[in-house]
Amino acid sequence: MDIGFSCFHKILTRIEKRHFLCFGVSMIVGMLTHLYMIANKISNWDDLTCPAGVGGGEWHGRWLQPHVYRLFSIWSIPAINGTMAVVLLAFAACFIISALEIRSTAGVALTASVLVTFPAVASNMTFMYISELFSLALLFCAVGVYLTKRFRYGWIAAIFLIMDCMALYQAYFAIAASLFVLMVLLELIDAKGPESGAEAVKAKALRFFDRSEVRSGIKYVLVLGASMAAYLVSLKVSGRELVSYKGMNAIGEQSAGQYLRGIARAYHRVLQYFVTKPESYLEGVPANLNRFAVVVLLALLIWFFITRKVYKNFVSCLLYFFLLFMMPLAMGLIYVMTPTQEHASTVMTYSYVCLYFMIIALAERLGKPEIMAAGASGTSAAGQKNLAEEKSVDGRSYFARALALLAALSVFMISYAHFQITNEAYYRSLLAQERVKVYLSHVMERLEEQEGYEYGDPVIFGGNWAPEKPPIMYRDMDSAKFRDFEGLAVESGFLSLTIRGYFIRYFFGLDVGLPEEEEITAMMARPEYLAMPVYPAQGCIQQIDDTWVVRLAPN
Repeated sequence: MDIGFSCFHKILTRIEKRHFLCFGVSMIVGMLTHLYMIANKISNWDDLTCPAGVGGGEWHGRWLQPHVYRLFSIWSIPAINGTMAVVLLAFAACFIISALEIRSTAGVALTASVLVTFPAVASNMTFMYISELFSLALLFCAVGVYLTKRFRYGWIAAIFLIMDCMALYQAYFAIAASLFVLMVLLELIDAKGPESGAEAVKAKALRFFDRSEVRSGIKYVLVLGASMAAYLVSLKVSGRELVSYKGMNAIGEQSAGQYLRGIARAYHRVLQYFVTKPESYLEGVPANLNRFAVVVLLALLIWFFITRKVYKNFVSCLLYFFLLFMMPLAMGLIYVMTPTQEHASTVMTYSYVCLYFMIIALAERLGKPEIMAAGASGTSAAGQKNLAEEKSVDGRSYFARALALLAALSVFMISYAHFQITNEAYYRSLLAQERVKVYLSHVMERLEEQEGYEYGDPVIFGGNWAPEKPPIMYRDMDSAKFRDFEGLAVESGFLSLTIRGYFIRYFFGLDVGLPEEEEITAMMARPEYLAMPVYPAQGCIQQIDDTWVVRLAPN
């Protein structure tokens, strides 16, 4: 027992304080942000149809999901799945700050906060039956990225970790790519070399592939390529035929022209998200905060380009702009992976959080130049000397400190805006759920009053409201604000043709049968159905053949 405690104590003493801080902030902010979801049972249509298991994940190429979900709960339990989702995100945050060399208290806290409050996490939580698997995928991604940077042969484990990340959720491959691009950019900024004299001549003569950031970049590209190849091979080995789902079933099978369109769309969508046409749930103050953050980021990039004298070295200048060009592409990589997809879901945009990581990492290096010296441990002695000299210059710069402060404030305010958006979304979804619950309870009361009806009889709830409005208010209380929020349930979603039966089965515990959409539409085309009045009029419930039919809407 003493040996066990001694080993545990040694492990704890090797963990840096910043990691304890990162984990703690992630847990506190994460639990506060998602407490409303974890403390209630808020469902959407997918969650209703998958109260246990992982749904159709393995048919969507997520073959690892059925093998790991039992580590948490086979049921869609918020207290287990939701809490574990936050815990796994907290661990992932610790590896991210290590990979990006974020060391300051403010930088660590902001990284943790923006990671757990980003809207994609709330979207993940609406799919509570697999919410923890999304977080586990991110953890695999973060650990793989960290191992690639930290250890000489860490890339071997990283290939399998990023492959496993994709086997849980393919879109998070873009997070790995974004982190790798950002790491090379930071290495370029941190590792400034000599600028004058004989050493400058020698530096100019240095071969391109001898530069550490170039070697790192090549290694990261090879790791990403090997991970993608390993994932595609794993799909072939599984032998399972994938169903069509947002282009995920055709990764690596598109034409060159489609990939070119996907690349253009990636840049366009990232620009829209942060500047020109933000998502509906970001409209207003959050959108303006994002625009301000982009301006701050541009100022940071210009500052480093000038103060680090990147422009004096052609290769450094070329690499600098190439990496800046690649960063939006990496964040929007989902559009290249699935070029037929026009608009990625909220869950798939999690890679956009890396823009905030970029702001935090640059601002920290601006406010505390000693971080550069820590990150440039592999540079020449002359480079280290220059870093020490610039520390005193940059450290006394009021402009540099002011810019770093603006960067920190922008990310802090964005994190709070995301906190607000998340809880408004949860509240609106719970309200929709309760409204539909009351409405369908009245429908079931009328059904129970029918002579001859017995529990367990098959029931078809027919009718579509479009273009007429459903009987329940569904466009009030900011419902339009969340039209782009994937997974958020509003009244019309719960009342769709095939979901009504699942809703009654799940919340009322009544077996009304689960007819397919084709069966429902076939019934709605019959003359007997067309002659029926619409609920709540008398005669809106009739037995046709052996099935009870309720006409809820005129169409």
